[in-house]
Amino acid sequence: MVKIRNLTKSYKNFAVLKGLNMTIEKGDVYGFIGRNGCGKTTTMNIICDVLGKDGGDVTLGDGTAKIKIGYLPESPSMFGYLSASEYLTYIAACCNRTDYEKRTSEVLTLVGLTDTGKRKIKGFSRGMNQRLGIAAAIYDEPDLLILDEPTSALDPMGRAEVMDIIRNLADNKTTIILCTHILSDVERTANRVGILVDGVMVKEGPIGEVLNVSETPTDVAVKFLTPTSEAFAVLKEIEGVNHSEINPQTGVLTLTGDDADTLCLNVIDTLAKERIIPESVQIVRHNLEEIYLQTIGGTKN
Repeated sequence: MVKIRNLTKSYKNFAVLKGLNMTIEKGDVYGFIGRNGCGKTTTMNIICDVLGKDGGDVTLGDGTAKIKIGYLPESPSMFGYLSASEYLTYIAACCNRTDYEKRTSEVLTLVGLTDTGKRKIKGFSRGMNQRLGIAAAIYDEPDLLILDEPTSALDPMGRAEVMDIIRNLADNKTTIILCTHILSDVERTANRVGILVDGVMVKEGPIGEVLNVSETPTDVAVKFLTPTSEAFAVLKEIEGVNHSEINPQTGVLTLTGDDADTLCLNVIDTLAKERIIPESVQIVRHNLEEIYLQTIGGTKN
């Protein structure tokens, strides 16, 4: 759906994109993440053709025909004096849709705004505005949907509602670029992820590969309500332990072996035989936030 090669863009003497490479397949939900100012919005504006590039190639679809793009900016601006239905009728006119009554009803149902009636947009909550923005972005059934921080500044209920809509669209095989700092949303929704650092794509691929979940986990973390040297000593000597490490701040003992599943069973069996009760025993798996912070070499912003 999107193929970008060696994309460059500068503002005066400041280089924003420095040879960006990016690939999005049809049907992907692509988590596009990185620090503020790293070039994400510039990339999305170039894809939408509202901003020119300095160099490189951007191919959309098969490259022979234009594709339809729906775009939800971080802070959508709409006509506050209109109702949701009236605003979408306006969108229909912009898209030259003659089936506006049917399509307006469909998208209002999809985003959960059917009960707003004649209520004016200026009285909408932030979550309702985001849902209406999504409705406008998907109105003309785009080939590619770009969502820039769709859940920013929403309360937990509003965020959950918007993520349900995105998952619905993903289930219907809509190709989506999801740009957000809420990495748990990306981890739950995206099938591919790209991490942009200082205008360059430093990590990209199926989310399972990025998280290394296809590899067999090797670490088991054991936490005790009351840590004791005796308990630690027993666990360090069990079968399958290649390495052990105690976190002095948390008191968590991390055991490393060849296979975490087998090691976890050995830990539980040993603790039961020694009549030692742990607070928790769990296999350690990486999440996207850990990978992200390792990749950018700093703290999220």
